[in-house]
Amino acid sequence: MSAELVVERLKLVGMHCATCAVTIEKKLKSLPGVADASVSFAGEEATVKYDPKRVSLGDIVRAVRDVGYDVYKEEAYFVTKNLVSVDEEPIIEERLKSLSGVIDVRASHVAKSVSVVFNPLTVNVEVVRELLESMGYEVVNIKKEVEVEDVEAGILKEESLRLKKVLTLSLALAVPLMTYMILGVLGVPVPLWEYRSFIGLTLSTPVLAIGGRRFFTGAYRALKNKTASMDTLVALGTGSAYVFSLLVMLGVIQAPETYFETSATVISFVLIGKYLELKMKVRTGEGPQGWGGG
Repeated sequence: MSAELVVERLKLVGMHCATCAVTIEKKLKSLPGVADASVSFAGEEATVKYDPKRVSLGDIVRAVRDVGYDVYKEEAYFVTKNLVSVDEEPIIEERLKSLSGVIDVRASHVAKSVSVVFNPLTVNVEVVRELLESMGYEVVNIKKEVEVEDVEAGILKEESLRLKKVLTLSLALAVPLMTYMILGVLGVPVPLWEYRSFIGLTLSTPVLAIGGRRFFTGAYRALKNKTASMDTLVALGTGSAYVFSLLVMLGVIQAPETYFETSATVISFVLIGKYLELKMKVRTGEGPQGWGGG
Protein backbone atom coordinates (compact mmCIF):
# COMPACT_ATOMS: atom_id res chain seq x y z
CA MET A 1 0.00 0.00 0.00
CA SER A 2 1.37 3.41 -0.95
CA ALA A 3 2.13 5.86 1.83
CA GLU A 4 -0.41 8.55 2.61
CA LEU A 5 0.91 11.85 1.33
CA VAL A 6 0.39 15.21 3.01
CA VAL A 7 -0.03 18.47 1.11
CA GLU A 8 1.33 21.58 2.78
CA ARG A 9 1.10 25.22 1.68
CA LEU A 10 3.93 27.44 2.86
CA LYS A 11 4.31 31.20 2.76
CA LEU A 12 7.79 32.00 1.49
CA VAL A 13 10.02 34.88 2.50
CA GLY A 14 12.97 36.20 0.50
CA MET A 15 11.98 35.62 -3.15
CA HIS A 16 12.55 38.53 -5.50
CA CYS A 17 12.49 36.95 -8.96
CA ALA A 18 11.17 33.90 -10.79
CA THR A 19 14.57 32.22 -10.57
CA CYS A 20 14.28 32.23 -6.79
CA ALA A 21 11.11 30.17 -7.12
CA VAL A 22 12.87 27.72 -9.43
CA THR A 23 15.76 27.37 -6.95
CA ILE A 24 13.43 26.60 -4.04
CA GLU A 25 11.34 24.19 -6.10
CA LYS A 26 14.43 22.32 -7.25
CA LYS A 27 15.68 21.98 -3.67
CA LEU A 28 12.32 20.75 -2.37
CA LYS A 29 11.97 18.16 -5.11
CA SER A 30 15.41 16.80 -4.25
CA LEU A 31 14.33 15.87 -0.71
CA PRO A 32 13.69 12.15 -0.08
CA GLY A 33 10.01 11.73 0.66
CA VAL A 34 8.84 14.75 -1.34
CA ALA A 35 6.57 13.49 -4.11
CA ASP A 36 5.97 16.88 -5.71
CA ALA A 37 6.61 20.56 -5.08
CA SER A 38 5.57 23.72 -6.86
CA VAL A 39 6.58 27.28 -6.02
CA SER A 40 4.69 30.37 -7.14
CA PHE A 41 6.69 33.58 -7.26
CA ALA A 42 3.53 35.63 -7.86
CA GLY A 43 1.66 33.91 -5.03
CA GLU A 44 4.75 33.84 -2.80
CA GLU A 45 3.86 30.31 -1.77
CA ALA A 46 5.09 26.76 -2.07
CA THR A 47 2.85 23.71 -2.26
CA VAL A 48 4.59 20.53 -1.17
CA LYS A 49 3.26 16.98 -1.35
CA TYR A 50 5.30 14.68 0.86
CA ASP A 51 5.42 11.48 2.89
CA PRO A 52 5.58 12.48 6.59
CA LYS A 53 7.15 9.12 7.42
CA ARG A 54 10.19 9.94 5.28
CA VAL A 55 10.53 13.69 5.65
CA SER A 56 9.20 16.12 8.23
CA LEU A 57 7.84 19.61 7.81
CA GLY A 58 10.85 20.80 9.77
CA ASP A 59 13.13 19.19 7.17
CA ILE A 60 11.25 21.01 4.42
CA VAL A 61 11.60 24.36 6.18
CA ARG A 62 15.32 23.74 6.70
CA ALA A 63 15.72 22.91 3.00
CA VAL A 64 14.21 26.27 2.05
CA ARG A 65 16.56 28.02 4.45
CA ASP A 66 19.54 26.07 3.09
CA VAL A 67 19.16 27.78 -0.29
CA GLY A 68 18.93 31.23 1.26
CA TYR A 69 15.20 31.78 1.75
CA ASP A 70 12.76 31.22 4.59
CA VAL A 71 9.27 30.07 5.47
CA TYR A 72 6.91 32.26 7.45
CA LYS A 73 5.93 30.60 10.69
CA GLU A 74 4.41 31.50 14.04
CA GLU A 75 5.21 30.41 17.56
CA ALA A 76 2.96 29.96 20.58
CA TYR A 77 3.62 29.00 24.20
CA PHE A 78 1.02 26.83 25.92
CA VAL A 79 1.20 27.04 29.72
CA THR A 80 -0.18 23.97 31.49
CA LYS A 81 -0.83 23.02 35.10
CA ASN A 82 -0.15 19.33 34.95
CA LEU A 83 3.04 18.92 32.93
CA VAL A 84 5.15 17.70 35.85
CA SER A 85 7.54 15.02 34.60
CA VAL A 86 10.51 15.02 32.23
CA ASP A 87 9.22 11.69 30.90
CA GLU A 88 6.15 13.47 29.53
CA GLU A 89 8.17 15.85 27.35
CA PRO A 90 9.07 13.46 24.47
CA ILE A 91 5.52 12.09 24.45
CA ILE A 92 4.03 15.55 24.00
CA GLU A 93 6.63 16.53 21.41
CA GLU A 94 6.10 13.41 19.32
CA ARG A 95 2.31 13.70 19.44
CA LEU A 96 2.24 17.38 18.47
CA LYS A 97 4.78 16.93 15.69
CA SER A 98 2.40 14.44 14.10
CA LEU A 99 -0.11 17.26 13.67
CA SER A 100 -0.17 18.71 10.15
CA GLY A 101 1.39 22.15 10.05
CA VAL A 102 3.53 21.76 13.17
CA ILE A 103 7.19 22.48 12.45
CA ASP A 104 8.82 22.11 15.85
CA VAL A 105 7.83 21.41 19.47
CA ARG A 106 9.67 21.94 22.75
CA ALA A 107 8.04 20.77 25.99
CA SER A 108 9.41 21.77 29.41
CA HIS A 109 8.19 20.33 32.69
CA VAL A 110 10.29 22.94 34.51
CA ALA A 111 8.49 25.87 32.89
CA LYS A 112 5.27 23.83 32.64
CA SER A 113 4.91 24.98 29.06
CA VAL A 114 4.97 23.72 25.50
CA SER A 115 6.50 25.83 22.73
CA VAL A 116 5.07 25.13 19.28
CA VAL A 117 6.35 26.52 15.98
CA PHE A 118 3.73 26.07 13.28
CA ASN A 119 2.61 26.97 9.79
CA PRO A 120 -0.37 29.36 10.17
CA LEU A 121 -1.69 28.39 6.73
CA THR A 122 -2.34 24.86 7.99
CA VAL A 123 -2.94 24.91 11.73
CA ASN A 124 -3.76 27.40 14.48
CA VAL A 125 -3.37 27.66 18.25
CA GLU A 126 -6.87 26.35 18.96
CA VAL A 127 -6.19 23.09 17.14
CA VAL A 128 -2.96 22.63 19.11
CA ARG A 129 -4.75 23.47 22.33
CA GLU A 130 -7.47 20.93 21.66
CA LEU A 131 -4.89 18.23 21.03
CA LEU A 132 -3.03 19.04 24.25
CA GLU A 133 -6.25 18.96 26.24
CA SER A 134 -7.26 15.68 24.62
CA MET A 135 -3.98 14.29 25.97
CA GLY A 136 -5.03 15.35 29.47
CA TYR A 137 -3.10 18.60 29.79
CA GLU A 138 -5.04 21.63 30.98
CA VAL A 139 -3.96 24.74 29.09
CA VAL A 140 -4.25 27.74 31.39
CA ASN A 141 -2.63 30.34 29.17
CA ILE A 142 -1.43 30.84 25.61
CA LYS A 143 1.32 33.32 24.83
CA LYS A 144 1.49 33.95 21.12
CA GLU A 145 4.20 35.69 19.16
CA VAL A 146 3.35 38.82 17.16
CA GLU A 147 0.69 38.27 14.54
CA VAL A 148 1.82 37.70 10.95
CA GLU A 149 0.46 41.03 9.74
CA ASP A 150 2.36 42.94 12.42
CA VAL A 151 5.58 41.11 11.66
CA GLU A 152 5.22 41.71 7.93
CA ALA A 153 4.53 45.39 8.46
CA GLY A 154 7.57 45.68 10.70
CA ILE A 155 9.81 43.90 8.21
CA LEU A 156 8.59 46.09 5.36
CA LYS A 157 9.06 49.33 7.28
CA GLU A 158 12.51 48.36 8.50
CA GLU A 159 13.63 47.28 5.04
CA SER A 160 12.12 50.40 3.48
CA LEU A 161 14.16 52.64 5.76
CA ARG A 162 17.33 50.63 5.19
CA LEU A 163 16.91 50.56 1.43
CA LYS A 164 16.16 54.29 1.37
CA LYS A 165 19.49 55.00 3.09
CA VAL A 166 21.38 52.77 0.67
CA LEU A 167 19.61 54.31 -2.32
CA THR A 168 20.28 57.85 -1.09
CA LEU A 169 23.98 57.11 -0.73
CA SER A 170 24.16 55.47 -4.16
CA LEU A 171 22.38 58.34 -5.90
CA ALA A 172 24.46 60.93 -4.04
CA LEU A 173 27.58 59.40 -5.57
CA ALA A 174 26.36 58.05 -8.92
CA VAL A 175 24.44 61.10 -10.16
CA PRO A 176 27.33 63.60 -9.75
CA LEU A 177 29.73 61.05 -11.25
CA MET A 178 27.57 60.39 -14.29
CA THR A 179 26.89 64.11 -14.75
CA TYR A 180 30.61 64.85 -14.51
CA MET A 181 31.47 62.22 -17.12
CA ILE A 182 28.71 63.27 -19.54
CA LEU A 183 29.74 66.92 -19.39
CA GLY A 184 33.37 66.01 -19.93
CA VAL A 185 32.62 63.79 -22.91
CA LEU A 186 30.49 66.56 -24.44
CA GLY A 187 33.45 68.89 -24.24
CA VAL A 188 32.21 71.03 -21.38
CA PRO A 189 35.19 72.18 -19.28
CA VAL A 190 35.14 70.30 -15.98
CA PRO A 191 37.76 70.41 -13.22
CA LEU A 192 40.34 67.63 -12.84
CA TRP A 193 39.29 65.93 -16.07
CA GLU A 194 42.71 64.33 -16.40
CA TYR A 195 41.99 62.53 -13.10
CA ARG A 196 38.54 61.30 -14.14
CA SER A 197 39.48 57.64 -13.69
CA PHE A 198 40.52 58.21 -10.08
CA ILE A 199 37.37 60.22 -9.45
CA GLY A 200 35.32 57.40 -10.96
CA LEU A 201 37.06 54.80 -8.82
CA THR A 202 36.59 56.86 -5.66
CA LEU A 203 32.87 57.51 -6.18
CA SER A 204 31.83 54.16 -7.66
CA THR A 205 33.53 51.89 -5.11
CA PRO A 206 31.15 52.75 -2.21
CA VAL A 207 28.17 52.34 -4.55
CA LEU A 208 29.20 48.80 -5.48
CA ALA A 209 30.32 47.88 -1.97
CA ILE A 210 27.20 49.17 -0.20
CA GLY A 211 24.48 49.58 -2.81
CA GLY A 212 25.54 46.55 -4.82
CA ARG A 213 26.11 44.22 -1.89
CA ARG A 214 22.63 42.70 -2.14
CA PHE A 215 23.14 41.85 -5.82
CA PHE A 216 26.57 40.30 -5.40
CA THR A 217 25.32 38.30 -2.43
CA GLY A 218 22.32 37.10 -4.44
CA ALA A 219 24.54 36.20 -7.40
CA TYR A 220 26.83 34.16 -5.16
CA ARG A 221 23.84 32.37 -3.67
CA ALA A 222 22.52 31.59 -7.15
CA LEU A 223 25.93 30.29 -8.23
CA LYS A 224 26.12 28.15 -5.11
CA ASN A 225 22.77 26.62 -6.04
CA LYS A 226 23.89 26.11 -9.66
CA THR A 227 21.38 28.54 -11.11
CA ALA A 228 21.15 32.17 -12.22
CA SER A 229 18.95 35.08 -11.26
CA MET A 230 18.43 38.76 -11.93
CA ASP A 231 21.10 39.39 -9.32
CA THR A 232 23.49 37.42 -11.50
CA LEU A 233 22.87 39.77 -14.43
CA VAL A 234 23.30 42.90 -12.32
CA ALA A 235 26.42 41.57 -10.60
CA LEU A 236 28.03 40.43 -13.86
CA GLY A 237 27.26 43.67 -15.68
CA THR A 238 28.35 46.09 -12.98
CA GLY A 239 31.21 43.92 -11.74
CA SER A 240 32.62 43.50 -15.25
CA ALA A 241 32.54 47.26 -15.91
CA TYR A 242 34.23 47.95 -12.58
CA VAL A 243 36.96 45.29 -12.92
CA PHE A 244 37.63 46.27 -16.55
CA SER A 245 38.03 49.91 -15.55
CA LEU A 246 40.32 48.98 -12.67
CA LEU A 247 42.53 46.91 -14.98
CA VAL A 248 42.72 49.83 -17.40
CA MET A 249 43.84 52.10 -14.58
CA LEU A 250 46.52 49.59 -13.56
CA GLY A 251 47.75 49.33 -17.15
CA VAL A 252 46.89 45.65 -17.48
CA ILE A 253 44.43 46.42 -20.29
CA GLN A 254 44.99 49.11 -22.90
CA ALA A 255 41.81 51.12 -23.44
CA PRO A 256 41.08 54.84 -23.91
CA GLU A 257 38.46 55.13 -21.16
CA THR A 258 37.21 53.61 -17.93
CA TYR A 259 33.57 52.90 -17.10
CA PHE A 260 33.28 53.26 -13.35
CA GLU A 261 30.28 55.56 -13.76
CA THR A 262 28.40 52.84 -15.67
CA SER A 263 28.58 50.34 -12.82
CA ALA A 264 27.53 52.96 -10.24
CA THR A 265 24.64 54.21 -12.37
CA VAL A 266 23.27 50.73 -13.13
CA ILE A 267 23.35 49.81 -9.44
CA SER A 268 21.51 53.02 -8.56
CA PHE A 269 18.81 52.56 -11.19
CA VAL A 270 18.14 48.97 -10.13
CA LEU A 271 17.94 50.11 -6.50
CA ILE A 272 15.35 52.70 -7.52
CA GLY A 273 13.23 49.91 -8.97
CA LYS A 274 13.64 47.81 -5.83
CA TYR A 275 12.69 50.74 -3.63
CA LEU A 276 9.58 51.60 -5.66
CA GLU A 277 8.52 47.94 -5.57
CA LEU A 278 8.93 47.88 -1.80
CA LYS A 279 7.00 51.12 -1.32
CA MET A 280 4.14 49.68 -3.36
CA LYS A 281 4.09 46.61 -1.12
CA VAL A 282 4.03 48.81 1.97
CA ARG A 283 0.97 50.63 0.62
CA THR A 284 -0.86 47.47 -0.40
CA GLY A 285 0.04 45.61 2.78
CA GLU A 286 1.69 42.66 1.08
CA GLY A 287 4.05 40.35 2.91
CA PRO A 288 7.83 40.53 3.01
CA GLN A 289 9.25 39.73 -0.39
CA GLY A 290 12.80 39.13 -1.25
CA TRP A 291 14.41 41.74 0.95
CA GLY A 292 16.76 39.46 2.71
CA GLY A 293 19.68 40.25 0.63
CA GLY A 294 20.32 39.34 -2.93
